[in-house]
Amino acid sequence: MVNDDVAKKPFVSVIIPTWRDQKILSECLGGLAKQDYPRNRYEIILVSADKLEVTELGVKIVYVPQNTNPAGARNIGVAAARGEILAFVDDDCIIPPDWISKAVCCLQEKNAALVGGPAVPPDNRPFSYRLAGYLLGAPFVTGSINGRYRAAKKTGEADDYNLILANNFVRKDAFLAISGFDVDQLPCEDYGLYSRLKKAGYKLIYAPEIAVRHHVKPLFFPFINKIFYFANGRSLLMLRHPETARLLYLIPSIFTLALAVVIPLGFFSIKFLYLLAGILSIYAVWILICAFYIFLKFEKNPLVFLYSPPAIFLAHLSYGLGFLHGIYKYLIGDYKGGIKSGGKYRQDSEIHRD
Repeated sequence: MVNDDVAKKPFVSVIIPTWRDQKILSECLGGLAKQDYPRNRYEIILVSADKLEVTELGVKIVYVPQNTNPAGARNIGVAAARGEILAFVDDDCIIPPDWISKAVCCLQEKNAALVGGPAVPPDNRPFSYRLAGYLLGAPFVTGSINGRYRAAKKTGEADDYNLILANNFVRKDAFLAISGFDVDQLPCEDYGLYSRLKKAGYKLIYAPEIAVRHHVKPLFFPFINKIFYFANGRSLLMLRHPETARLLYLIPSIFTLALAVVIPLGFFSIKFLYLLAGILSIYAVWILICAFYIFLKFEKNPLVFLYSPPAIFLAHLSYGLGFLHGIYKYLIGDYKGGIKSGGKYRQDSEIHRD
């Protein structure tokens, strides 16, 4: 009877594109090995362009060509998957033992095509990492997407901005029905997937109880560069799929353009100097409110007031510039295969390491 109950549980394929240090990957695999879901009812598929030495039992490795982007890597992982449910998680996530069982239960109870939860930054890292996580989870800083980085209060139907690809479960038939990930939409290929699922009539669920721990980039430059890269994908998605556009996504770019116009004009007209002073004064008050929120909500550390203001300003400026850069890439047609992010702090534009 017990064996019959186990056999009735849906088979889950956990798909992980990986390019990071194998010590980090081992922590992720360790969490998957300790799941309370029957071990014979889920498989683990690693997708990599580099040779992996994995000691964990029952892990399938799929090798892909160099420069395969994450969207393509996940599609290849799906092609090798046996499960009726696909689980997508990043290789630097820390996974609790009830992760699969809770997600499967939620998918079945809610009759949903996709369920996802937050990817919460760990709270045991150095301050520059912790503050970066606080900024992502603060609604005054990131707006409606903050639920991706901290647990919201209740389970319910999701919009694309509630979900994050580092923590998703999707029914394979629904995934294949919309042809999987768009390899030309990078970054924000996850938003593209969610949008197409909803457009096709599928139900998406945000479930805060299905949470993982996910490492974030530290302040300042790695964090700011990540935001710049993300904003590239957001504007690219908006231009390719106008139904995904929202005014909220435009505000940082409007702010950035306003500064770019008003600052030079201020040298020629006192009126524009007053306008600039007014804009910056209002923004300074907003930043202070954000800093107080972070201090009261997350960590009562005086350093919050020292580092939050410049970090918030740089984050908003970087998002605005990244959004505009994505528009430029779209207009010149340089986005096939996704927008690449070069440099020391490359942000997942390729799944292998340099």
